[in-house]
Amino acid sequence: MKIPNIDQCNITWSHFGNGITVWRTGEDNNIGHINKSRECTFRTSCKDYEKDFITILSLTLDPTISVSQHELVFDDRPVGFDKKILLLYKKLSDSGYAGIISNGNIVDRRIYPYAIAMQKSSILNIPKPKKL
Repeated sequence: MKIPNIDQCNITWSHFGNGITVWRTGEDNNIGHINKSRECTFRTSCKDYEKDFITILSLTLDPTISVSQHELVFDDRPVGFDKKILLLYKKLSDSGYAGIISNGNIVDRRIYPYAIAMQKSSILNIPKPKKL
């Protein structure tokens, strides 16, 4: 599974030495952190859907420290599609905010506002998309 890149995303993340720090694009305060063991902590201002997004990042990202430094940020490799990730995607689908971006990844439209909303499907049990 590939995580969408951060182009046109309302959440930004970066490595600052002890894991990944996450913040809303254009804001100074962080909303969450992923430590080197992939454990997440969240600020009280972090919304539930942002927590889900950060959790998916923690389970699937495998970044290096920087473009020029190839040491990996996390102590272990990503888990790929496990039950926890699938449940988070189901929760996203049920929320009505699921969308698809140009590379085919399913994303939360509250984080990726330019994503195309997933349309209602009784066969796939996808509800009518909510407006942003």
